[in-house]
Amino acid sequence: HDAGRRDEALILREQVLPLSRKVNGPEHPDTLLAMSNLALSYHDAGRRDEALKLQEQVLALRRMVNGPEHPDTLLAMYNLAMAYYDAGCSDEALKMSEQVLTLFRKVLGPEHPDTRKAMMYLEFTQQLTAADQLFHQRLKELGPQHIGTLLARRDLAQRYLWAGQINQAEQMLCEILPAMSNRPSGDEILVYTTNLLGQCLKKRKGVQPDAWTTFLCQSRLGGAYLDQKQYDKAEPLLIHGYEGMKQREADISEQGKPRLTEALERLVTLYEQRNAEGDAANAVKYKKLLEARQQESQIQPQH
Repeated sequence: HDAGRRDEALILREQVLPLSRKVNGPEHPDTLLAMSNLALSYHDAGRRDEALKLQEQVLALRRMVNGPEHPDTLLAMYNLAMAYYDAGCSDEALKMSEQVLTLFRKVLGPEHPDTRKAMMYLEFTQQLTAADQLFHQRLKELGPQHIGTLLARRDLAQRYLWAGQINQAEQMLCEILPAMSNRPSGDEILVYTTNLLGQCLKKRKGVQPDAWTTFLCQSRLGGAYLDQKQYDKAEPLLIHGYEGMKQREADISEQGKPRLTEALERLVTLYEQRNAEGDAANAVKYKKLLEARQQESQIQPQH
């Protein structure tokens, strides 16, 4: 997991949990830790409903085994609050965050580092909830393509980015930017939004520089510049993003394989659109790679 090989971590954690239940028992601390770890892997894989279900089970068991005010129970409440928000249950997340802070203050004291952390998370949840509500209000009133709606969603993405939830921020920005690509070159809104995606890449490089998802973000940032017809900025990002993903293809899950195809498609588009020396040859080169990849995917056995 720490090496960025999240898919392999998920497979192992799914094996660990039933074995821990069998060897240690369903209420053993190691079993509860295995449940929390598996929930984290489900979250990373985008399987947020499964992550939420596991965190709910962990909290129920912690309360039964350790009591309602044990530090491990408080940590389980904290994790569940985050799982609620990741699953889109903002009201439940806010309610749980308030309960967590009250108990942390009572059990650990107002100056304890974990209490301060709970305070910051509650503030983050309150701000995120307000931003989410504003986005859905604008969506209902103005529609998905209106600049007011896009800016409200960008604010939501930025708050995720500040909180270190890069996956959510990156995904939102990748959906927002194409809707802004028809704005004039140098437009402040477009530049700022693109820079936010650049900050996602910077954070990924700082945490997991060799993970395939970092190179995916690089390709996506190149795609944003490509949509803006800033070809010279796009080219190195698209090349390095694709090559980095290709070198780490063994680490990419089946669900993630289409992202590698998309990275190739961006390169083809770049060299077809830009009229510079060598672009025609590069377009042919990457088209062949793309066609081979598409043919390979068509003959893969279905599971």
